[in-house]
This record gives sequence, structure tokens and C-alpha cells, in this order.
Amino acid sequence: METIYLKILYVVLITIVPIMLSGIIGILYKLYKAVVAIKLGTQAVLRDDLLGKYQHYVLEKNWAPDYEKRNFENLYNQYESLGQNGVMEEKYKEMMRLSELPPREGLHVS
Repeated sequence: METIYLKILYVVLITIVPIMLSGIIGILYKLYKAVVAIKLGTQAVLRDDLLGKYQHYVLEKNWAPDYEKRNFENLYNQYESLGQNGVMEEKYKEMMRLSELPPREGLHVS
């Protein structure tokens, strides 16, 4: 009698466990894809914000207040932590080199 129960248990285990494992693997794969999508989306939003600030302060104004430079640095650090940051590294360095004071109006250096 025990052998019948063991055989039934064995059949149940070899049929149900693989089905459960495939379901768990499917769920984990979907979660992985979602995390990758969130990472890439976050990276794109951060890059867009960084490029906007770079264009405004580096290319247009050629100076940036301290609080904007700290904000840029914080955004860059978060962007960098997501990986593949080669695009923004040089722009970050340029932003950090900017003066924190606006150029004086009417002062021309010959």
C-alpha cells in the first residue's frame, strides 16, 4: 500500500514541480524585463534633463549658480549609477568647470 502512495507522490512531483518552476521562471523573466525597461526609461529621462541643463548653462549662459551645479551633479551621479554613462561624462566635466558667477555686463577684456 505504501508503494502505491509513493508512486502517486512521485508522479505528482515529477509533473507538478516542473510546471510550478516554469511558472516561477516566467514570472521572474517578466519582472526582469520590467526592471530593464524602468532602468532604461529612467536613464533616458535623466539624460534628457542633463542635456537640457547642459545646453542652457554651458552653451547659452556659460555660467551656472552653485545650486544648479549641485543639482546637475546629483542627476549625473544617479545617471552614472545606471551604467553606460560615456555620453555624459565630458558634459559633466564641462558643467562642473563653469563659473558660479554671471559674467559682468559691460566689462570687456582686450
